[in-house]
Amino acid sequence: YDPISESYVMPFVMASANAPVVRKSNALLGRTNCTYREVQAVDSWWKGVQATLSLYTFGVLLTLPPTRWFLTNYVLPKPGEGPTVQDQETGYFESQVYAVGSSSSSSSSS
Repeated sequence: YDPISESYVMPFVMASANAPVVRKSNALLGRTNCTYREVQAVDSWWKGVQATLSLYTFGVLLTLPPTRWFLTNYVLPKPGEGPTVQDQETGYFESQVYAVGSSSSSSSSS
């Protein structure tokens, strides 16, 4: 449960790739105290557990050569089998971003 978004959350599938990029970008900008977490909202605690276990199971199956071969040949889309142009132009997704920060300096107006 995440108290900031007031919802149950699970790891986001791309978080392990996105988080290092965000941390590196902040370091290059001289911001050394940045923390970053990317999650996906779920309807309930139980659905979060199920989805997380499924995500990790899929990851393990991709690391094993026999199951990776099966998945790439019979389950996963082939290169070029993405969404249609119409789906790309009319599709959408919703995203909610929460940021929490603190400042040691106070701003004043003159």
